[in-house]
Amino acid sequence: MRESLEFTRHLSPVTRHGFMNFGVIVFPGSNCDHDCIHVISSVLGQKATPVWHKEISLSGLDAVILP
Repeated sequence: MRESLEFTRHLSPVTRHGFMNFGVIVFPGSNCDHDCIHVISSVLGQKATPVWHKEISLSGLDAVILP
């Protein structure tokens, strides 16, 4: 029990409550990113943010999906 408490102390408040912010990399001419965003938001119930492939900052994201 102590180990799990120590682990969750390092997580963001959002992650501790079971919600994550996913970034989905978007490439020109690709439609796989739409499928990923649909699954993350509609099926998993998590926040999915499209991220342009030339973006240099990934701050605020808990995970990044590269379709």
